[in-house]
Amino acid sequence: MKTTTRRWLASLVLLIGLGWAGKASAAPVFVSSDSLTITITPNAQYRIDIDTFNSSLDLGFVDLDQDTFTVKPATVTVGSTFATTDIRVVTQIAGGWTLDPDTSNKEQNALQAWGVFTDTSIAASPGGAGAFSGTSFGANNSDVLGDSVGYAGTAGGVTQYVLTSAEAGYKSMDAIPSYATDEPASKAYLWLKFHLPPATTVTNAQEVTITLGGAAPLP
Repeated sequence: MKTTTRRWLASLVLLIGLGWAGKASAAPVFVSSDSLTITITPNAQYRIDIDTFNSSLDLGFVDLDQDTFTVKPATVTVGSTFATTDIRVVTQIAGGWTLDPDTSNKEQNALQAWGVFTDTSIAASPGGAGAFSGTSFGANNSDVLGDSVGYAGTAGGVTQYVLTSAEAGYKSMDAIPSYATDEPASKAYLWLKFHLPPATTVTNAQEVTITLGGAAPLP
């Protein structure tokens, strides 16, 4: 009787041991590991398109010390693959004259120039108080064009080349969405005004080139 009891207990201990061994072997044990890294670089670009099909680019003969305007606007479209875009503005002139950075005084051979962006609801050159405003290039709330970089809309606390927010056709020109995501909002009109100098030493045609560049939005 004692011998049988001892054998049964020994069998029970053996079964319990085998049960635990079975559970332990079911879980995989990693003695080493490795990994790989995938690199994906997005190919995003800033892009600005200017359509001058309906614009009047040759303003013809204009008397000295007089204003002249573009009768129809240039259509500006943001086609960037970035989500939003700001627009930089640089103006150059060729033909013997210079751009006047301070329009409070008229000077010989110095062309005064202003630019303003609107939304596409405006059918004629804007004439409100905020259109073609200011007398100094780079100043706040000034639309005076210059031969160094200015930002359309607000950048670094300075607002340029836009109407006041209360005027019809106002467009902030800040963080403009791409054509692919919001076609109506991606478009703007660019209107231009010029005042000829009171005197000149040259009579050949003057060519004004306005370059728009896409850039990362600035606060």
